[in-house]
Amino acid sequence: MDTLNALERIGTDNKDVPVEEMKIEKVAVFVNPFQEAQDELKAEREAELAKASEELKKMPKPAEKERKVFSSGVGKYINPAVKKEARKAAEDQPSGSASKKVKPNSYALSDFSAW
Repeated sequence: MDTLNALERIGTDNKDVPVEEMKIEKVAVFVNPFQEAQDELKAEREAELAKASEELKKMPKPAEKERKVFSSGVGKYINPAVKKEARKAAEDQPSGSASKKVKPNSYALSDFSAW
């Protein structure tokens, strides 16, 4: 810490450049700072996951309605009364497909004289 204090005491000019030239000749690292940072991040992430899982447990689950089964097979959940109403509505309306005229096919390949 004495060295760091000595470096801080050296004055600077108006461009924030040190007045005297400073060189660091030797450095010794006693503790790996990256390992400490990784350990802290891991602990924070585990705490967040634990908190999120607790919040999910506290949230009420949506209640699923039990569907009423009217018959078996395809369409077993459809009410027969609704089926009858749909059939009556379809029978009451005249079908539009019977009134359409079929257009004759004009793309027959019977005569090649136009070629």
